[in-house]
Amino acid sequence: MDTQIESESVTQVREWAMNKINLLHDADRHRNAMALAAEFDEWINIPEGVDELDYLCIENDDWTDDEEVDVR
Repeated sequence: MDTQIESESVTQVREWAMNKINLLHDADRHRNAMALAAEFDEWINIPEGVDELDYLCIENDDWTDDEEVDVR
């Protein structure tokens, strides 16, 4: 599969995950924060010199390019 994805999407998901981890930690939900940190570890702790990440994006054929998915 040859798909070009804007790096902005990865940046947005990374920031969302880090913010959510901080919110969970502040709410004393440490296990949930640790689970989320483990799930997004390779996106949060990107080794220096790495400029590409592999990920799988599953899309529903019913979605249009104009639709947004709320991940909250």
